[in-house]
Amino acid sequence: MLAEVCALVERGVLEVTLLGRNVGSRAAHCAEHCESSSRSALLDLLRACRTIEGLERVRLVSADLADFTDEVVEAMAATPNICPQVHLSLRSGSDRVLADMRRAYRRADFVRCVEKVRAAMPYASISTDVIVGFPGESEADFQQTLSLVREVRFATAFTYRYAIRSGPTTVAACDQVTRAVARERMARLTAAQEQISLEGNQALLGSTVELLVTGGLDKSDTGSRWMCGRTRDGRLAHLQPARGGPIRVGEIVTVQITGAAQHHVVADAGVRGHCHSRASGSYGPRTVPGKFGLGVPVIEVRFPQRAEL
Repeated sequence: MLAEVCALVERGVLEVTLLGRNVGSRAAHCAEHCESSSRSALLDLLRACRTIEGLERVRLVSADLADFTDEVVEAMAATPNICPQVHLSLRSGSDRVLADMRRAYRRADFVRCVEKVRAAMPYASISTDVIVGFPGESEADFQQTLSLVREVRFATAFTYRYAIRSGPTTVAACDQVTRAVARERMARLTAAQEQISLEGNQALLGSTVELLVTGGLDKSDTGSRWMCGRTRDGRLAHLQPARGGPIRVGEIVTVQITGAAQHHVVADAGVRGHCHSRASGSYGPRTVPGKFGLGVPVIEVRFPQRAEL
């Protein structure tokens, strides 16, 4: 994994994302062949990211709750290029539903993990994913999920309705939550989370943040040139480099947040400062017809063969 990251950085990449599910499985494989546990292998990987020259940002997302040990959280907080962004999968705020989902954690475990992350990284943004309408979910179960979302105040939540399945191995029909009920619960959950996201973005108004510029925005109706970027905590930002001169994809800029919406922040007061990098202008967003981008540039990189690593 370190060799792959180094190969990317040599080609000008400034930011990499470590997907927790994949990293965890590789760490477990590593533990089988050396004298270390999967958690210590993950810890070693995070610490090693500090030593890679030119690697400006590292994100760790979708790791298992059990992987966020005290040592891992402390390493994330102490490593300058690890971004203050964490994705913790909630799924449900009801212990009964979590048990039916065969999840290894319960509501109290999740809250303790959030408290641990925020104690070490007070400004970290925490995202999650939630499923509504899981078979057997009652209104009381859903209310527990809703209350936990309001308690934790996630920066972002990816919400899904459970897809009703049919066949001999599915749960009994009486345990299925109807589509109408699931849709209504989804609407309440979405409304609550969007208000929380808006308030979280509004809290940044007037603050100065660092953005990695990732592409352009189609705002031709305004007659102004807009670009987009990502803050260190993963928020999407709409940038208008009015008084900062030309800005290229791959540059890191410093801006002041002047506006906020539910899913992005706005920086239209110009650029206060920016630095060039090897990535500047070398890699741009790859547009795919019929697709919408998320402010993340897509690049093509050929990795060395495993034998060469």
